[in-house]
Amino acid sequence: MEKYDLIILGSGSAAFGAAIKAVDLGAKVAMIERGTIGGTCVNVGCVPSKHLLRVGEIN
Repeated sequence: MEKYDLIILGSGSAAFGAAIKAVDLGAKVAMIERGTIGGTCVNVGCVPSKHLLRVGEIN
């Protein structure tokens, strides 16, 4: 059985920030995600929306 200092549920931007900081501090980290890695913002929220808005500005 693996042992971790921190287990993060989800893989959105806050989860990645927490994981990176924990690793920097020497922690052994596991991340658990039930869906698409990256969370809502990266996959269907902020990032795709910004791209679509930019395309609309160009045309």
